[in-house]
Amino acid sequence: MTCIVGLIDKGITYLGGDSLASSSYDGNTILQKKVFKLRNVKNAILGFSGSVRDLNILQYAENLIDSRDEPNIDEKYLVTKFIPNVISLFNTNGRNKIDKGINDNESYFLLGYEDKLWKIDFNYAVSSININYNAIGCGTDYALGSMYSTEILDLSPIERIYKALQSASKFSVRCAAPYYIINTKNDEIIEYEK
Repeated sequence: MTCIVGLIDKGITYLGGDSLASSSYDGNTILQKKVFKLRNVKNAILGFSGSVRDLNILQYAENLIDSRDEPNIDEKYLVTKFIPNVISLFNTNGRNKIDKGINDNESYFLLGYEDKLWKIDFNYAVSSININYNAIGCGTDYALGSMYSTEILDLSPIERIYKALQSASKFSVRCAAPYYIINTKNDEIIEYEK
């Protein structure tokens, strides 16, 4: 379930996401947005794939990034402060269960901060890649293919993300509109119904 696409363009990070929550047998469009601004931080956005419960927890979390630490948010900060805050939040809410040494957390996210983009895996590994876009969720391959094919076109970042989300929905039964696109510069939320 899910496709989240991130793109850095001209000093701004954009995230777009679909709205389908699905299991092996069924799916429903949810009203909760899978892309959102982190609370108490001006330029941080998150795109989410995984358990809707984890999405609920993260959407309403306070102080995952301490606003006093801005603008020094980098990989070291994420590994040493942000991830411990997320782990603590999930522990407090009963979401980090370890069985036979294996963490059952199934959630991934893309985190955008100003002009940076990181992927956070289910095991809380933090990574960034050497291109200016990334994607997570079951629509990843289709979205990345779309992002690659639109690199040479004269499209806005929003148009590129929208096309990537459409591609994921066309070829993956676990992705669907409406789509929402946000950015690190302002509070604008762009919605596409299909």
